[in-house]
Amino acid sequence: MGDSANFKYCFHEVGDPFQANQRYRFWGDNLQRSMLERLGPLTRLGIQDMLAEEDDSLRKMGGFQLPSQGASDSLIKSFEKYSYPVFPLFNWNDFHARYSTGALSLLFLNALYMVATFHCPEQVLRDAGFSCRYLAGLTFYRRAKALYDSDNETDGVTTVQASILLSNWWGGPMEQKDTWYWLGVAANLAQSLGMHRHQQVWRRTWWVLYINDIHHAAVYGRPPHIHPSFCDIATIHDDDFHGCNPTSEIGPACDQHPESEDYLIHLADLITRGKCLSSTERNTAANAETYSELLKWEDTLPPAFRNTTSNISADRGFWPSLINLLYHEYQIVFYRMLSESPITVGLESPLFHSAGKITRILEDLLASGTLYSAPFMILPAIFASALVCIINLRNGTPDICIVSKNRTNLAMQILNGFQDTWPIASWTRHLLDELLKISSESEKSDHPMPPAGRESFPASVPAPNDPNYAPAGSGGGESSYSTYTGPAGILSPLQSTSATDTGTGIGTETNLFPYDLAENLLSEVPPALFPFTSLFQDVGLDEEY
Repeated sequence: MGDSANFKYCFHEVGDPFQANQRYRFWGDNLQRSMLERLGPLTRLGIQDMLAEEDDSLRKMGGFQLPSQGASDSLIKSFEKYSYPVFPLFNWNDFHARYSTGALSLLFLNALYMVATFHCPEQVLRDAGFSCRYLAGLTFYRRAKALYDSDNETDGVTTVQASILLSNWWGGPMEQKDTWYWLGVAANLAQSLGMHRHQQVWRRTWWVLYINDIHHAAVYGRPPHIHPSFCDIATIHDDDFHGCNPTSEIGPACDQHPESEDYLIHLADLITRGKCLSSTERNTAANAETYSELLKWEDTLPPAFRNTTSNISADRGFWPSLINLLYHEYQIVFYRMLSESPITVGLESPLFHSAGKITRILEDLLASGTLYSAPFMILPAIFASALVCIINLRNGTPDICIVSKNRTNLAMQILNGFQDTWPIASWTRHLLDELLKISSESEKSDHPMPPAGRESFPASVPAPNDPNYAPAGSGGGESSYSTYTGPAGILSPLQSTSATDTGTGIGTETNLFPYDLAENLLSEVPPALFPFTSLFQDVGLDEEY
């Protein structure tokens, strides 16, 4: 139980009054029982009726339903291979022992299944009864959310772990229970449980949460849920990964690559260096010193992480590439956040330099066939580099514009490939396409005829149904989204590319979301909750709208 009311301190000082009670050995059970015993029989009956109605509602929506054994095993194997290195929230021996006996939390299982759908093969989705990846992820997300809302799970640690996994879902820009919401749920509960204090047993879970919270705080320009000043937990290190190597009973085990463990250790250090820059304090001298320390972080890396290779595989170069990608993203975020008069265009711009570094890493990951195995955290980096390139496309010299055009093309192609995996990639892709249309119209007004040696930038790039487009890692099966539905090149998340789509809930006739999709996404300045608001100012969005 948590320490939100200083009960642990009280018990430490005066002793546990319930220690001799064998039936109710947890003090929380005793306190709950004492309250319920004061209620009258009609009140208890009313509570039982409400709980029965909740259970019936959960049963109707599939909250207690699990995939077939084969599909479930395959989803767990996918999670083990692609997602567990980023979310090592449990020990595999304990997991498989509970999984084999059906003792795992339904909340946690559905959250795990949701994350597994992002990378699992198409055949696994079909075996689980889904026609597309989006519908599979949405189904498991809604089941997990319903189980959470009904307080079905009583174990606090399990709820923290499930909430961290649920933070991978962000269905749309108007969705309130988004990545930031679930990180807040996890952070608040984790601190009430005392995870932020010196607790070795929870250290790995805490640092995964801490990394994600500080990272998204920086990206979204928000104060973190976790205040580092109130945490005294030791830094994560090699010994904390004991139990991470799976000894699977449901198929060949996937080796936990040492590079993925080093990735989390070095990322924790990077996040710790940048945490102060995510605060709302405007201490110019302190921020300059902290930013200087952030820039020195690269020098602390071992050679395998500092000198990344272009020949990338899952066990060599993949994780070093990802952490360098995030490092250059932070340089974009913090430079723009802290500079009163930032240089945003051209070779002298730190933004342009970092965006170029991100592009080259993306090229290597794409060429190696490993890019689409990357976690959710890299999407803001792609988006940030694309915004920087659009800024330079609008305001740079002809040569800078050519480079920016090619980099933007790559970013848009990559987002095309990600949009069936991550819903956020679809609508951020739409937003960038709208910004490029503005750039194209501005260029046409300035240059009725393209100058010699310089092409006019198209409003959109080839879509997946274009014969010239073949994204890396694309496979068979139905796509959850269409890409371009008209001559303007507008991306629509409501249309399926399959002519045989029946029963997926994704179609053109019904608005599935509680807001007006007909409104232009750029009809107003993006709200403060959206990533990289300062970069939108640089691209001129606040001037156009």
